[in-house]
Amino acid sequence: MGAIDELLECLVPRLCNAGFRSPFEGYDSLPAELDRLQAHLGPMLAQMGISLESREDVGRFVLGLKDRLGL
Repeated sequence: MGAIDELLECLVPRLCNAGFRSPFEGYDSLPAELDRLQAHLGPMLAQMGISLESREDVGRFVLGLKDRLGL
């Protein structure tokens, strides 16, 4: 446990200050998120009258779940 603690104390500040560039930079995951949400929650969303079409819709939905579940 001590070794893990030492590693994290060294690693976390370095990662926080690192500038990461990745092949996914600029990639918009919204279409994939909407597809997965619809596939898994479609009937429930329809029953609740919730339409997810934009990043803002997804954000409101997630914040609503967070509030309702007390997370």
